[in-house]
Amino acid sequence: MGYTPMKYSEKISHLLKSRGISLRAFVAGANISMQTAQNLKSGKGEGPNTITKQKVAAFFNLPPEQLFDDGIDISTTTSLSRSLNLDDKSQRENVSILTALLGKLDTLIGVFAPSEKYDNSKRLIARPDFEAARLAAPEWCRDALHTINALEYELERLGIKSVAEMDNRITQLERQVVQISSHGKDSSEKTTTKKSAKRTTWPKSKEVGEAIDK
Repeated sequence: MGYTPMKYSEKISHLLKSRGISLRAFVAGANISMQTAQNLKSGKGEGPNTITKQKVAAFFNLPPEQLFDDGIDISTTTSLSRSLNLDDKSQRENVSILTALLGKLDTLIGVFAPSEKYDNSKRLIARPDFEAARLAAPEWCRDALHTINALEYELERLGIKSVAEMDNRITQLERQVVQISSHGKDSSEKTTTKKSAKRTTWPKSKEVGEAIDK
């Protein structure tokens, strides 16, 4: 049975839709501009250069020629459905670390607002691999993996790659909060402030997500 040739713009649109990837996530993950992403999806413009092709192909975990050769229909090729399970030891360890840190990450985001651009090549889990792992995971844990993937950017921006580093950073932040909270108050108020500061209410995950999206 034959196939209908697909243009690269059709392939990219197909991949984004089938994998549930937003245009904003595509821009961030492939490290391209929004205009470039829109042109790739619509097929407008002069076409991507070699560097852009490599970035986009790496994002989708596909060979550049397979994605940008109009004679290949990715909707029927086995490479499109190829995905990573969480059976690989390094994948399990990375996900385990990120899961352990997830509960504490809101604290850091509450203190340090995200502002820097992220280097996708230095992620603990490469974006294409992580996306494939998320799609291959059971439905009940996909949301958690998606959340970890989003919050992982903040982890790496702060240079934190282990539970121990996170614990140390949290301890430092708690001390800073105590100092800030007690600054300018008399001695009798400082004792109360120090006790209550350890129970500081940090932004909830939903609020953090909304803040990041703005």
